[in-house]
Amino acid sequence: MTTNNEALTQKEKIETLCDYLPEGNKKAMFLLVNENIMGFDKQGNQRPFNDMLFFLTLSKSVGLDPIKKEIIPVYHWNGKAEKEVLTPITTVAGLRTVASRGGEYLGSSDVKYKEDEKGNLISATITVYKASRILKEKIETTATAYYKEFGNDTNNIWKKMPKHMLGKCAEALALRKAFPTQLNGLYTTEEMGDNETKKDNEIIKNLPKPKKEDKQITYEPIKEDQEKKKAIINKLKK
Repeated sequence: MTTNNEALTQKEKIETLCDYLPEGNKKAMFLLVNENIMGFDKQGNQRPFNDMLFFLTLSKSVGLDPIKKEIIPVYHWNGKAEKEVLTPITTVAGLRTVASRGGEYLGSSDVKYKEDEKGNLISATITVYKASRILKEKIETTATAYYKEFGNDTNNIWKKMPKHMLGKCAEALALRKAFPTQLNGLYTTEEMGDNETKKDNEIIKNLPKPKKEDKQITYEPIKEDQEKKKAIINKLKK
């Protein structure tokens, strides 16, 4: 019995993922997810099969569709492990969708911002409301996101809308805190950031399938053809 998932044949991999692949031709869906969603690393190698298995299993368990990009795989460089590490990424809307499925999510408060004396943004705080079926009351879960931890001065969106972005980080924190079982392991793009100047935790972009280098075709005239051409030219001269 094969224990190393990376050693599985393509057919075995498709059979393993059968219940987790999107509807349609399973082989076509496998190739679509493997090449267009999981992508390739900087060396042109396919992502580990175990990563794909984990990503699709998580996608199905939380009910988010990778084809619609409700959830996407993002790789970060981990300096300690010295390798790329997968982090499934969604949006705040995606977190709300998952949280609301059990009927316990009751919305959230407005975001409260804190600034220093110069008007620089310090933090954003928000409260998520959850219905308790056991206690028959509304539970409040509050979380605060600090700009020094999440802010990204190199990102244009963060420069234009720092409060909006930090508010999303705070809401994501509060939602995971209020719904740990449903949202465990799910993070948002705002939380992860994309400051590529950081070597550790740097986002590694999923690259498209590498194209094979086109072989340059050169035409070298055959010696026999050259001789015929010379004979015709000589006849014309006469």
